[in-house]
Amino acid sequence: MAGDPSFAKTMDLKASLIFLKNSPVYAREKLYEIWLPETPSGIPKTNCEFNTHNSVPILDARTRRNDIGLDKSGFTFLEHHSSFLPTSQDLLDGERPKQLSGYLNETVNFIKSLLNADDVICFDWRVSDAI
Repeated sequence: MAGDPSFAKTMDLKASLIFLKNSPVYAREKLYEIWLPETPSGIPKTNCEFNTHNSVPILDARTRRNDIGLDKSGFTFLEHHSSFLPTSQDLLDGERPKQLSGYLNETVNFIKSLLNADDVICFDWRVSDAI
């Protein structure tokens, strides 16, 4: 099973990644990108500048669970068996509001309990059929 850590094989690799450049422009201008077909005359579509970094190591985190945590890495792995999980077909069949809201509420309550938080907001979600 793909989500099972015992199944995970180390998949470390190196890749070229593009990062936002540390430009002095950002000290006086906020970053922006204009996503319109046309921009007003004299205004560039973006002020973002990028650098490519080659041979950046990408480590397979699935095999390093003990080295990862919220305080250390800014994220963590959680295992949770949902009692309410919509299928891809549920979402395609137009049951999105009912099916999805139940799952999102369950997720919010799980994170709230885990972090002992007063409030948790799920502000974005994606349906993946990559598995």
